[in-house]
Amino acid sequence: MLGIKEFSSNRLLILKDLNMSSQVILKSAALAVLYFLLGQWAFQNTVSFGTVTSAIFFSEGVALAFVLLFGPRVCIGIFVGQLALALTTELSIYSAISISISNTLISLVGYWLLTQLKFDKAMSTLVDYLMLLGVVMLVIQPLGALSGGYSVLIFEGLNQKDFLSLVTYWWSGNVMGQLLLTPLLLILADRFKDKNIQQPLNIPFLLLVLSLCTFYLLFFVLNVIQGINLIHLFALIFPVIAVFALLYQFIGTSIACIAMAVITQDLIVKGNGPFPVGNTADQLLELNIFMLCVIISSSFIGVVLKERDDLLKQAIRLAITDDLTGLYNRCHFFELAQREVNRSQRYHGSLAVITIDIDDFKKINDIYGHIVGDMVLQEVGNTFSSRLRQEDIIGRLGGEEFAVLCPGPSDGKQIAEKLRMSVASKRFVVGDQQISVTISAGVDYMMENDHGSFKDILHRSDIKLYEAKQSGRNKVVA
Repeated sequence: MLGIKEFSSNRLLILKDLNMSSQVILKSAALAVLYFLLGQWAFQNTVSFGTVTSAIFFSEGVALAFVLLFGPRVCIGIFVGQLALALTTELSIYSAISISISNTLISLVGYWLLTQLKFDKAMSTLVDYLMLLGVVMLVIQPLGALSGGYSVLIFEGLNQKDFLSLVTYWWSGNVMGQLLLTPLLLILADRFKDKNIQQPLNIPFLLLVLSLCTFYLLFFVLNVIQGINLIHLFALIFPVIAVFALLYQFIGTSIACIAMAVITQDLIVKGNGPFPVGNTADQLLELNIFMLCVIISSSFIGVVLKERDDLLKQAIRLAITDDLTGLYNRCHFFELAQREVNRSQRYHGSLAVITIDIDDFKKINDIYGHIVGDMVLQEVGNTFSSRLRQEDIIGRLGGEEFAVLCPGPSDGKQIAEKLRMSVASKRFVVGDQQISVTISAGVDYMMENDHGSFKDILHRSDIKLYEAKQSGRNKVVA
């Protein structure tokens, strides 16, 4: 029997490892494909200069985001994607392999540095953005540009006098790709994790369409105005991005900046738009520096607004919820309940109110301590939340007492019985012991012609709760 159990356990571990390995392979493959496609877009939508043909290399932004989100094991996707991309150019196989290894290693360096700095992938504060900004601009992309430049210098016979301009050009294109795409993907991943799928996908798509239309219209109008320079453009573009930042914080800023960068790149390649025209290398370098200034300054605003919005949401959450159980606190529960009572009275509806108390909770605190008591409150609260309907309202009134309001025609006693049985069947593990917990509940109703307040109904259900306690506990009285 023991051998069978060990075999089953080992089999489960093998299956788990295989499942994790398959996930890594899929994520690495997705990264390789995205890296290659974005690189192809970059090569096809910019002016060529020597062996470097991209002003905005979005592939690097996807690479760093994937490594931060899924760990260093997906780095093989960077190598494969960059190698496939490099082989479609005129680079030799030696340059292609060297650059692929370099881009893979700098992503690993970025991952290690940001992990050591305790970087928050949700980009919760300005400090997190400054960490990402510093690591990208001052560490990994200088390393990437230098290693890539040396690969071209050694294997492609680049003229030494062009080395510095090539490295600068390489650095600016990769920095822009990462500053534009990496923060946005990290924040969207965090939103996707915490909320439903529609919000992180629909809003960014609509923002992208809106920002693309806005910048195309803006650049079309500016194209007919004479004497426009980059300073004028900055003064006109920045307020537009600031509006997106005010509406959707950092997500709005990032998407607006991406739209601005893509349209700018498209117009500069076609020779259209309000951009100054000069030597190709100088033009692209100046344009990259201009866009970097717009991106960084706009992102600061977006991050600050996001941080403020997160703090406001946290303050609201703390004001309306019980910090131990996560349920509504007494004050907010009463407010919601009275609002529901008013609505039911206006439309001649009905509802049920359940008052609940954990039996002998003081004994649990006395025997096992308040830490265990808090754990019991949390687990009981979680049990209630998982068994109630979406429209039901639950709050912690204080201590071990809870209340539930069930709108509409419903059998309050049946709901209370379901809650009582769920708690009674649960075992709370404390060390090597198991604690049994029971609840008592009182139920009362507001019928169509009842014009009392919520407190009146709660008082009646409280009396029923007292009867349940007096008649032996672990009961529901309605």
